[in-house]
Amino acid sequence: MFQKKLSIDPSLIGLLDLLITESDTDATAATAAGFPAIGFPNNLRTEENYLILLDICKNSKKIFIIDSSGDTTRLGEIGFRLAKESMAVFILSLFDAISNRHLTLSDYLQTHKPEEFKALTKQAPSFIDVLIAQLPENFIHAASDIKEKILPLIFKLDAVTVKHYTDAIRKRVRTTQKVVESMLAELRRAQAASDTAADKSIEADEDEETDPEILAAAADLARDPTLFKTRIDVINKNGVSGERKNIAIFFCALDSRLLLDQAGIPGQNVIACKIAGHQGSGKSYTLMMSLSIYPKNAIILITSASERSLYYLDQGIAHKCLVVMEAYQFSSDRGDSELLYCLRILLSEGALRRAITEKDAETGKFVTR
Repeated sequence: MFQKKLSIDPSLIGLLDLLITESDTDATAATAAGFPAIGFPNNLRTEENYLILLDICKNSKKIFIIDSSGDTTRLGEIGFRLAKESMAVFILSLFDAISNRHLTLSDYLQTHKPEEFKALTKQAPSFIDVLIAQLPENFIHAASDIKEKILPLIFKLDAVTVKHYTDAIRKRVRTTQKVVESMLAELRRAQAASDTAADKSIEADEDEETDPEILAAAADLARDPTLFKTRIDVINKNGVSGERKNIAIFFCALDSRLLLDQAGIPGQNVIACKIAGHQGSGKSYTLMMSLSIYPKNAIILITSASERSLYYLDQGIAHKCLVVMEAYQFSSDRGDSELLYCLRILLSEGALRRAITEKDAETGKFVTR
């Protein structure tokens, strides 16, 4: 079944306030009234479109989800996705008590002044406050919802905001601040343990002794004069029909991550390639099948990235291939972003080096590292 893709309006990226409406018609009406908005109807609620939506909203200070129908499932799904990324999400309900029905944003703006709508945005509760207000007024009944639906949204926020929400939870379910803080501490410990286990799993995979028979087979394979052709044959046998030239180009780009320059430094001889074609033509499928024969630790797959995210990759980027699934991140419509600048530096210099200022723990002075 054909799935509609969310279109990207570059003018919406980075706006302080952004509305998410239930239809494109409402988004157009809101934008015309001076309230930038993006339409996100139910037929766009796919994983791919959520990633695009997150990318559009990531730099906004406030995001308002417009409730024009009372669809709590929709509000919960969109709100949770955005709030989980530490975004400030608010719910703005357009329920008319006189007619006892919800209004579309277009209808509301036809009968109300922009100042009235602006006042509504200032009164809109946060998505997390809405979740807290929906909790049972009994801690035992509310405990699972607190643990699964609310705490995962707040544990990464700043201390003052966390204090606000934990206090609100305490009052709602009639428990003590210590109980709520204990639940939050438990979640943080579990998250830290999960991160540690993942790191150890990666280290174990890297340190695990390889079977001698596998090493012997690998040595024979390395001496095979038709190895390159054999690898292309494997991709064809795995379900990719034809595309041999494209597969070969992918392999050249992937293998170039291992090349060293004359000084023995990796990165300066890498090959970059761009995949272009019609939507639905199988570009991603051919690429993903080509990636399938490479070690997982050789690939860094990026579906969305913030401007400076490449500086802070835990595993580093030496001898790894960056695979960026969304070409918009490097398009001219987005402008000359720092993410694009990082890629240019990687291609020309083979490395990223960023000086940062931080406070020295011993001296208390700011130093550059």
